[in-house]
Amino acid sequence: MTAQLDRLYTAFMEGVYGDLEKAAPQDFVKYRSGIDAKEQLAIYRSSVRETLIQALQDIYPAVHSGLGERNFRLLARDYVDQFPSQSSSLDDYGAFLSDFMLQHPALQEQRHMADVARVDWCWHRAFHAADTPLPDPHRIKQALLNTETTLLQRASGAALVLSTHPCFDLWRLGRGFISEHAVKASATAQACLVWRHGYDVCVAIANETDQLLYKSIENPVAYGTKLDELLSKCDAQQVVEGFVRALSQGWLIVCEETDD
Repeated sequence: MTAQLDRLYTAFMEGVYGDLEKAAPQDFVKYRSGIDAKEQLAIYRSSVRETLIQALQDIYPAVHSGLGERNFRLLARDYVDQFPSQSSSLDDYGAFLSDFMLQHPALQEQRHMADVARVDWCWHRAFHAADTPLPDPHRIKQALLNTETTLLQRASGAALVLSTHPCFDLWRLGRGFISEHAVKASATAQACLVWRHGYDVCVAIANETDQLLYKSIENPVAYGTKLDELLSKCDAQQVVEGFVRALSQGWLIVCEETDD
């Protein structure tokens, strides 16, 4: 980018996201009869902000439901002020909302909603993740038998959300799947696994074995190596059941079988 274009881009971004009174729209807005540069910029600013707020609402439906329309819009407006869009795709917008919520002064009594936001974001990313093969029962069986030659990896878009709150039930409440009474009845810390199974995005509670298994596989890894490692820490039946469950659900996949 040339120095002139760089200055123009900086002025434009300041005009869209910064202080309108300090902006110099005449430097980058072409005059139109009847509407001066500042008025044109104000219209464009409003359109951009509303588009980003709507994008956040679409990506974070459980948070929107949990906070309510007014409070969510206030949060979204503050977020847009601090985090301008840096991508040509709205699907990339809002990645920092959960961290932003933890620091927001109006949400200090609702810190659990930041975990709900993390589940919403992981759901969104899983929905847009690359396709991965659906579980094949025969291949799963062969993979579990061939401990030395099987390589496993997480499915594209699979994510683990750890929480000290009942975030799985809170997320389901926000999505309208359960009642508030069901959340109060659970009231225990929950971890969530999020992944895509075909065209469906799945969210499920992750038990301790699921969590350990997920954390242990960051890159493609030999099944036998991980099996031995986990057997040294956990009950054998739980480990085997964890592998079978993960492969059957599809958040863990057989990515390759090597020649031994």
